[in-house]
Amino acid sequence: MKMKKLIFSLFVFVACAVDAQDMKPYFSAIVVSNIDSSISWYKKILGLQLRNRTDAPERGFIQANLHNKEMLIELIQVDSSLSGSKILENHPPRTRIRGFMKFGFYVKDIESLYKQLKDQNIKFTGRMVADPVNNKKTFLINDPDDNLIQFFEQ
Repeated sequence: MKMKKLIFSLFVFVACAVDAQDMKPYFSAIVVSNIDSSISWYKKILGLQLRNRTDAPERGFIQANLHNKEMLIELIQVDSSLSGSKILENHPPRTRIRGFMKFGFYVKDIESLYKQLKDQNIKFTGRMVADPVNNKKTFLINDPDDNLIQFFEQ
């Protein structure tokens, strides 16, 4: 019984210590197949600016950081990367790879953004739908490597 209380106390201490930190999202990193087309896409679609780029062919990668005042996205082209579809080609439909699935953004005018992206022939996954709990609208798009990006009505 003492051991259970000790473990519980340790868990509460760690949870409180983590909660007490002033944490904010800093960046997301995305492995891409073509750094140049991805830089162009993220600049055009998310309005990001190129902060820096590192070409290291001797180390098998190219890396670029894009940003705006709210976020930083790191794009990495690695010689040895595989697409999700390649990894899953011999698995049943609807099989998923464990790990991050998508990233999302709140937007003020979701209808306008939806139309703007449709006009640019951006690839969508599904259509705009309303969340059944809060009735806010949301939709998903795919980047050039089929990574999912979701937009939520604020």
